[in-house]
Amino acid sequence: MLRTHHCGELRLENLDESVNLCGWIASRRDHKDTIFVDLRDRFGRTQCVFRHGEGEDALALTRGSELPLETCVRVTGVVSARPEGLRNAKLPTGDVEVLVNGLEVLGETAPVPIDIVDEVEVADELRMKYRYIDLRRAPMTEILVKRHEITQWINRAMTERGFVSVETPMLTKSTPEGARDYLV
Repeated sequence: MLRTHHCGELRLENLDESVNLCGWIASRRDHKDTIFVDLRDRFGRTQCVFRHGEGEDALALTRGSELPLETCVRVTGVVSARPEGLRNAKLPTGDVEVLVNGLEVLGETAPVPIDIVDEVEVADELRMKYRYIDLRRAPMTEILVKRHEITQWINRAMTERGFVSVETPMLTKSTPEGARDYLV
């Protein structure tokens, strides 16, 4: 199974469960023999812990430190409670972490030109050029989800009233120069 849980759903009730998570590497913190990786998907974040001497040992430690941010990975491991003083009340998954014993790279990425943070100070041209990255930011994801919910609500309401949705092709006329397209 590719994934057993989403990154935003693990809680204390999941302690000692073996899990498979898929997501993007959102942040990484190296502490000698331990590397902490925040794994993110559209549902939230989960802290994953690579420890020297546990799981796949040096492989997990080395691979965890070499992977660039925003690389898409699959992590297998066991859910553990975070130590008492290190819990993160700001995250719904802040009471748990995943002790990694396996890592698979699903898609490696080059360094990203814009940061995936909620408030980003980047020119709109750069955001539009790298739209696929910009859409990973929480505010943009929330907008997409809200748009989807509204569209679904409208479709249900129209169907209940007997309407049929028909899509018609969009007609365009290109100029010989190719500089402009006109909608008919």
